[in-house]
Formats: sequence, structure tokens, C-alpha cells
Amino acid sequence: MQNDYAVNYLQLLRRYDSLRRMLDTTVEFGNRIFLARGFTPNTDYRLLMQTYYLTDLTAVDFAQSERAAAEINAWVAEKTHGFIRNLISPSHLSSLTRMVIVNAIYFKANWKYQFDSSKTRTLPFRVEPGLPPSEHRAMEQTGQFYVGELPELRARVLELPYEDEDFVMLVFLPDDEGEDAIQRLDAALPSLDLARLERRMALDKYKVRMPKFNARLSSDMEETLRQLGAGSIFDDADLSDIADPRDAGGSLHVSDVIHQAAVEVSEEGTEAAAATAIGVGIRTVRPLRSGEFIVDRPFAFVIKDRRLGVPLFMGRIVDPTGRQRLGRARVRSVQASSLIDERQGDVNGFRQQQQQQQQQFSDADDLSDSSSDGDDSDLPDCPPDGEGYQSVPDPGISFPCRGRETMVIEAAESEREAILQRRRGRASALSSSFHQKR
Repeated sequence: MQNDYAVNYLQLLRRYDSLRRMLDTTVEFGNRIFLARGFTPNTDYRLLMQTYYLTDLTAVDFAQSERAAAEINAWVAEKTHGFIRNLISPSHLSSLTRMVIVNAIYFKANWKYQFDSSKTRTLPFRVEPGLPPSEHRAMEQTGQFYVGELPELRARVLELPYEDEDFVMLVFLPDDEGEDAIQRLDAALPSLDLARLERRMALDKYKVRMPKFNARLSSDMEETLRQLGAGSIFDDADLSDIADPRDAGGSLHVSDVIHQAAVEVSEEGTEAAAATAIGVGIRTVRPLRSGEFIVDRPFAFVIKDRRLGVPLFMGRIVDPTGRQRLGRARVRSVQASSLIDERQGDVNGFRQQQQQQQQQFSDADDLSDSSSDGDDSDLPDCPPDGEGYQSVPDPGISFPCRGRETMVIEAAESEREAILQRRRGRASALSSSFHQKR
């Protein structure tokens, strides 16, 4: 099954690479493994990552931690168009570091119906009852939009299309105010079936008012991953499929998972990016409301690929100005990855809706989420009817489970195509053997 997943994911990457070249919307992925000089992963693992996940390998001297961190950060800055510049610090690297797996995603698109900047004005934003409202810059327009009621979430949802209508932003607004309302919505969103959401929305004329915002997050994901049940990757997980302990100088373990995310929403559109570095080392329905959708309190959002039903970024915003926090709430990104998400300013860690991803691939291709040992029973929310991520409209692509966000990775460069063609037959046999051992 994991081999099928890798093949399907390769098809997904090629779709986005084609889309990036043909359309105004920019969706770019990047994946690179920085290896300690003198350290070589197992052939099966290396070939799998290069062939199916289109991963570049670069040798660095981690003992020169400042120089190595600068090289990693320069690559991330390039892939995120300068949105993320300082992902990793020299303190995360040492002579014990054997490799750093880095993922990046970048998204930029204009609204189909742009907001008129002359109508943008300063208005109050109610972060929490009993607190003074925050002043923020609010965008406004009136037009035809899809809006739906989600009584199970006690919220409404607004769809804002981009110029390329394969992509939309979904804005989720709780019915109630206060900490409980946004935290309840935040907890429920990962299990929401985005693929079926459109049929619950109706087109009508609405006045839409929502904040401009520029949200950023930097987070060490170890605590989050431990809470999701993936703590073993930091402790005693068997990573010998990556490299034999005798070749690595000791048993491998994940030392750090560092995540950064940024989302900027303006009158023109959306620009978003996320990056994650994984360090691996050794030990020493109700009636709709009067044609208005006024976002003047904490809300959540998803940037979604409508064609595939796949979320690229997911997040929440407590205060567009970043001055206030909601109780214990934190500005976080979500997932996703992004995004968004992303799981991702108050953006909720990209892809926190991905629960316990397959262990082998999460080390290389997940932006911010957990991993598992690859047993199908550990995968989250796998519906028996085959809906959601298990079957998407594109016949060449499928995903194992609903509720898992697409991971991020760089599309193939044209000059690598000839090499991939020669490797394909050999890689398929090696990869099948590799997964049978698990």
C-alpha cells in the first residue's frame, strides 16, 4: 500500500508542476535532504526518495553548524520566495547530525473577485467577550458567493474563489463568540469532509467583510507530535531502514522537527508558505442570515484544491493584528499542510489534521505532522465508502484516508526526467522489496 501511495503522490506532484507552468496561480513544492559528509543512507531509501518524492541530496558539514544552517536557510528562502528565511538555527545542528530533511511549499493566487482597497477601513474585531475589541483593517465587497451552514460545528462557511477556480479559500466563522467557540471549531475542522462540503453550500448575494492579515508562526513540533502519539521517533523508533546503525555511527533518531508558516491575505489575493526541517541524528442546516458574512471575531480558514478535495493550508486567526490572544490560544499554523494548516497571525500548524502518518514517509515529506509504523489500522478516519482522500476526482491520484492533507515536495525538474525514465523499472522492484521487509 505504501508503494501505491508513493506512485500516486508522484502523479500529484506532476499535476502541480504542470499547473504551475500553465496558470497564473503559483503552487510550488520543495524537498531536499542535507546529508552529513561521509554519511550515505541505504540504497533502497535513497532511491525511493529520489524517484517517487523527487528529492535532491546535498552533502554538508554539520560540525560547521553556522555554515550548514545558512545553506539550509538559503534553500528554504529560495523555495518560499523569501517568505521564510530563517527556518533552522545553528543550535539545531552538530557533529552528531546525520541528515536534515527539509520540505517547503509556496502558494500565491489572486482572488477571482478582488476587494476594492478604497472600501478597506479600520473596524473593531472582537477577540473575546469582556475584552476591548482590537482595531484591524477590514476588507469589504458585495457579490455572489457560496455560503453554507454547519450546525454540527455551530458555524458558517464562506467560499472565496481564486482566479484559478480549482483553488478556493474557505472561511469558517463560529456562531458564538469566545474561547470555547473557536477552540471547538478548531478541534472539529480536521475531521470535516471537505470533498463533500460544496453540496452543503448555496450561491446567493452577500456582503462580505473580513480582515486583512499577515500571520506568521515558528514552532518546535516535538511536543505536538508526542501528543499525537508519535513520540517514539524522538526516542526508540527503529530507523534502520534509512541507514544501518553501523554505517551511521549509532542508532538514528529524530532530534528536532522545526516548522515555520506564513499567510498573507490582502485585497488582491493570498500568499502563503510553510517549511519544516526534520533533524535526524545519533546518540551519544439553519436559515442563512440576511445576506451578510461579517468576519469580526476569531475564525478559521482553509486553502483548498477543489479539483482533488485536498487542503493545502489550514489555520485560524484569533486577532488579525496579533496583539491579543484568546485565553491560552496561540497563533499557530496548520497542513498544510500548509497551510495551511498549516497544522498555521493565528495560524494553526499546517496539517495538524493529519493524525499519525506512516512512519517511513513522514520523516521525508510531511510538513508538520505525526507518523506511524505504516499499519493501515493506525491511519486516521479511513471511511469504508471510499470517499474523501481515498478516492479523488483525478483518476490518476488517490490517497489512503480522508482527513490527511497533501504533503509538500518539489516537482521534478525537466532535466531529471531522462534519469527517472531509466530508473523507473529498477526503482519499482527495489521499492516493493523495501516495503515487504516492513
